[in-house]
Amino acid sequence: MPRYLPCWTLGFLLSVGARAHAQGLADPKALFASFEPLAITLTADMKEAFSNRDTTKVVWVPATLTVDGGAEGPSSPIPVELSTRGHFRLNPSNCKTPPLRIRFQAAGTEKGIWAGQTSLKLITHCRDRYDQLVLQEYLAYRIYNLLTEMSLLPRLARVTYANTRDPEKPETYWGVFLEDDDDLADRVGATLVKQSGVTFEIADSTQSALMAVFFYMIGNTDWSLPYLHNVKVLERQLRYYPVPYDFDWSGIVNPPYAKPDPRLRIRSVRQRLYRGPCYSTALMNATLTKILEQKDAIRAEYESLQGMEEKKLRESLEYLDEFFDIAENPDKANRELRGVCSR
Repeated sequence: MPRYLPCWTLGFLLSVGARAHAQGLADPKALFASFEPLAITLTADMKEAFSNRDTTKVVWVPATLTVDGGAEGPSSPIPVELSTRGHFRLNPSNCKTPPLRIRFQAAGTEKGIWAGQTSLKLITHCRDRYDQLVLQEYLAYRIYNLLTEMSLLPRLARVTYANTRDPEKPETYWGVFLEDDDDLADRVGATLVKQSGVTFEIADSTQSALMAVFFYMIGNTDWSLPYLHNVKVLERQLRYYPVPYDFDWSGIVNPPYAKPDPRLRIRSVRQRLYRGPCYSTALMNATLTKILEQKDAIRAEYESLQGMEEKKLRESLEYLDEFFDIAENPDKANRELRGVCSR
């Protein structure tokens, strides 16, 4: 069942709030003002909703959304619409349950938890046996939240899919709501760059180095800044800030379907490979220090999340400890991060 915020998380939220006011940042919308998991029900013709997978034609299916529990308490159903989205996970041979987009109507979103929402991405469980992977991907977002305000906020939810074709057999799995891209931009006082072509040479080096090391940390090689592949770019005062997203192919999530690009010459997604540019030793050291300062908070985020299987928790912490060991050893860090960087 939903966990409550531990004291260190409350401290983090207060510190974020303090920094937000100090830097003129806006507060997140109500849905993302808390990290306590929700319990919700989506009611729709699920067969119709999940069967529309044509990327050239978006089909919206009527549905209702109900909050069943959480800090906000139960709510009355509100009308929404569902559509499928994604690329790899949209393919029915890869995922039985594709990622969803939820579109809100005006009624029901003027106040409360859904206030200000018009459209939201929902990360789904893909297949019945992949439920634990949703928690892993959620935690990857939470790691990056701990490192920078320029990150997409997630909200974990226990989602019950109530199929109107078979109302006696609801199915419940983990899901993750993701902050809207434009809402992130508004929150940090930036605009979303929608055209590709931003390179490391013109992107903010501090933020770019943090993203590149974070990708290495979680074992993600499936990304590209110039092509906006699993990277968003924000522009603020003529500076470009990359924001990573979509971590399901990372080593820390380690889904059965994830395989590295053969050109990278690594055996599995669990094998880390730094794919960022060659930054100065001083910048890399500062980046590693920033991450290490959050080491205890990162571990606590994993240890306090209810619902994760003990084996998955142990594997995740061991994987993170391998990175921390590298980050704390100058020779290892120089070899792993600067010995293979793109020159």
